[in-house]
Amino acid sequence: MLGELYGRYNYFRKRKQLKSGFFFATKESIEKSTKLTPYKQRKSTNVLESSGL
Repeated sequence: MLGELYGRYNYFRKRKQLKSGFFFATKESIEKSTKLTPYKQRKSTNVLESSGL
């Protein structure tokens, strides 16, 4: 999940499409590229957030 989000961040950054340093990704697009279900995406983001990322 972290790698996917970092890759998307760089994609938007290189194209100067970040909005106040942020980008968006739908749960469907993340599931398509990572095969993580929305439930596993939530678990992964909770782990990342609790780690301070």
